[in-house]
Amino acid sequence: MGINAYEQGIRTAWRGLMQVAERRIGSVAELGAPLAHPAEGANPVLLVHGYGNTRATMGAIERSLTRDGFDATSLDLPNFGYGDAYADAKVVGAKVAEIQQRTGAAHVDIVGHSRGGVVARAFQQLDDSTHATGRVVTVSSANQGLDLGVVDGPIGAALPEGMQQIRTGSKLIDQLHATRGSFDVAGVGTTGVDGILVPASSARIEGAPFTAIDSQRTIGPMSRVGHYGILRDNAAYEAIRGALLAPRTAG
Repeated sequence: MGINAYEQGIRTAWRGLMQVAERRIGSVAELGAPLAHPAEGANPVLLVHGYGNTRATMGAIERSLTRDGFDATSLDLPNFGYGDAYADAKVVGAKVAEIQQRTGAAHVDIVGHSRGGVVARAFQQLDDSTHATGRVVTVSSANQGLDLGVVDGPIGAALPEGMQQIRTGSKLIDQLHATRGSFDVAGVGTTGVDGILVPASSARIEGAPFTAIDSQRTIGPMSRVGHYGILRDNAAYEAIRGALLAPRTAG
């Protein structure tokens, strides 16, 4: 099904902004203090970008995980991740299977940013019939759904179709709540104002470990940790890496 002029306009404008974010992330070689000893026995890691992005937004994290001994791989979702989240979850699943075949690993961990974290959880909780997923770490993801508060009615209804799936009360968000169970997940997000995710506390996952990064941290000229700054922040990277290395426990 085609998209209307409004949706196309939003997509075009968003991509322009995202290209700026991708260039800034691309300027960062590596993040965080290197591990004293490279990670051994860790699951391979798949990195999933968010709405309107490319794998470039995960570049600094991918380079840093590789330095620290992880087998890290990123992918480009079809059409910049503007499409259906359930279809994108199947793309994630296909990449997980490819990584398993290449590495022989029983499980693949997934790090997903923003909508990519919701897509990763959709694969893990709704579509992973072979239990190939290890731990999912979401980064500034709308795990509780986007909620614009008092203006959610008029503004939320005008969001592009691809964003409707991650609004509070959407079918997908409700399914993730209902199937949360003992799936191995962890969250990383910001305190205060995220800049995109409303509210920032939506990044938390019921019953799961969560690390909050101070949104007032300065990471560059006129730049603080926020929805995209978190992808090039040293403390955020170390929190993501820590979540991947933490002991495996259900629930």
